[in-house]
Amino acid sequence: MSNYLSSTNTTITANVLPIELKTINDHDIAASHIRRALTQTWGIKSAENIVTSGQILKEARDRLPHGHFDDLTTEFDIEPTKAKRLIKIGGNAVLGANSHQLPPSLSALYHLTRLKPEKLMAGIADGTISKKTTLAEVMAMLPKSKSRKEPSRVNQMRRFYKGEHREAIINEFVNNPVLCETIPEEIEEMMKEVRDRRRRGNGRDEQPPQQPTTPLRPLPSRWS
Repeated sequence: MSNYLSSTNTTITANVLPIELKTINDHDIAASHIRRALTQTWGIKSAENIVTSGQILKEARDRLPHGHFDDLTTEFDIEPTKAKRLIKIGGNAVLGANSHQLPPSLSALYHLTRLKPEKLMAGIADGTISKKTTLAEVMAMLPKSKSRKEPSRVNQMRRFYKGEHREAIINEFVNNPVLCETIPEEIEEMMKEVRDRRRRGNGRDEQPPQQPTTPLRPLPSRWS
């Protein structure tokens, strides 16, 4: 399979771009060749042209300096995200070898690159993937992402109370008897401190004894 993919990809690239592009060192001349090739494919809605445009952009990215490549995508009104997707499509050997059997949708083609080559080839061979395949059907073919298990409530509280909202959550828990039943021990200790501070602030605890103040002495005067 790997030998097939590498040989297919080499053949596609050689057929798409002018052969002299491989030996050109002048970036401006190389850019003009790439621009000419892209003009013939970009904007024409067919899977073949989308794949070919991706191959051309991939060659441009690999051959041109960063500024030249940005100028090229700006000239053809290709957003950075779309350019990355096109390059991904253009670099897929299976899509390149079977572009005449694929849907004329950039989004559908991009998500087809997420399939393993074996599954992609099998889908094309049995007709599951064809020109009429919709984006929704392609998305249904993708492997299901594993759902992350929600952290336990106690772990959520532990993680939260260590952050910047620690005082806020403690204050929220202090007068909530339902939540108090599942509060971790370390938070319970902090809540006890908050309760004690509240009691002192409300005057429930005895006030500390006042220190006796000494009367102020009059300032010395030259007349005294």
